[in-house]
Amino acid sequence: MTASGPGQLQELNYGVCINSKVGYCDVTWNQSPRNDLTFTLTGDASLPFDQFESIVSKTGTTDCKTDFITIPGGYVEDSARSVTPTERFCGTKFPEVKTSSQPYTLHVVTDVDEEGDKDNFGFELNFRQNICNS
Repeated sequence: MTASGPGQLQELNYGVCINSKVGYCDVTWNQSPRNDLTFTLTGDASLPFDQFESIVSKTGTTDCKTDFITIPGGYVEDSARSVTPTERFCGTKFPEVKTSSQPYTLHVVTDVDEEGDKDNFGFELNFRQNICNS
């Protein structure tokens, strides 16, 4: 099975804000588990789904220049619990990202340059506010 259908919208530049709740100190963002195409901003999303497992998310200003999302104060924690600060994300896979930077926002930027991109749909992310640890 491969991707097909309309692509993502071009020339976007907008932000989404989440109202913070009392007693909650940070937000966790993750890719929707609905299917493998819930995060395809850059790269080749026409690959068969079984090849998506080998794809690593792209982050930072070097890898993510054209179409990307930013999460201010974002960081990624690996399996060894090592934390890597990163605010910019693109590619065809999204890592679990946390931030305590308020206001909680996510910014979206796309352009008209689709060189090297194929069948990108955009993204569907979930978020969860986390209770403060005493």
